[in-house]
Amino acid sequence: MGDVALVMTEPALTNNHVMILPEPGFHAELRALTRAAGVLLCLDETHTQVVGPGGLTRAWDLAPDLVAAGKSIAGGVPFGAWGMSAEIGALLTQHKGANGEREGMIATGGTLFGNPLALAAARATMLEVLKPAAYQHTQALGAELAAGMRAAVARAGLPWFIHELGPRSGYVFAPKPPRNASEASAVQDDTLARLIRVWLANRGVWEAIVGAGPTVPVPATRDDVDAYLDAFDSLLQALVA
Repeated sequence: MGDVALVMTEPALTNNHVMILPEPGFHAELRALTRAAGVLLCLDETHTQVVGPGGLTRAWDLAPDLVAAGKSIAGGVPFGAWGMSAEIGALLTQHKGANGEREGMIATGGTLFGNPLALAAARATMLEVLKPAAYQHTQALGAELAAGMRAAVARAGLPWFIHELGPRSGYVFAPKPPRNASEASAVQDDTLARLIRVWLANRGVWEAIVGAGPTVPVPATRDDVDAYLDAFDSLLQALVA
């Protein structure tokens, strides 16, 4: 107690293992513990902001002190952003003394901050592309994708769990979702995960991160979802043949 300044985590753990969703009440307890200890809480929404405007912070009505984001909010151009509560914002705001000198300043600048191209890309993406209709589109296709993957697993008779988080789905080589990284490691099969990636790639489907599962992007159509499901189903049928 007293030697930790900040706790940083994803609201749902995404890529180091398979998707790990929080247990009911986890975030409420995490927020209560950090407040009781006087520790700041930061949620990394870089991979979870795809669920909708405001990411899981808004969707699950979370109350972190800080939020980190990036990637998709600039449409593919390298970009990072962070937000904070009004209280922290006031601490970071630069003030000037009576003679114009800066005082009480906490340095937050950097030589790579404010890149004009990245800022223009983020502005265009967030104002023109990532509108509510776009999120509704990816949510709907994501639900169809997850349902199709569950149906394919059931047809194959495999004891796999298919998770769903908005437009994102994935597979766990076990009948129940893992609750933590230890459980995820115990059921993970790296060879099988890489086989799935190669199988899908040979059929025109690319999963960027091994074992992470698919995410429906804004330009995707139902035909794209069907193409993934066809390739995924053919894989499972080959595995059990």
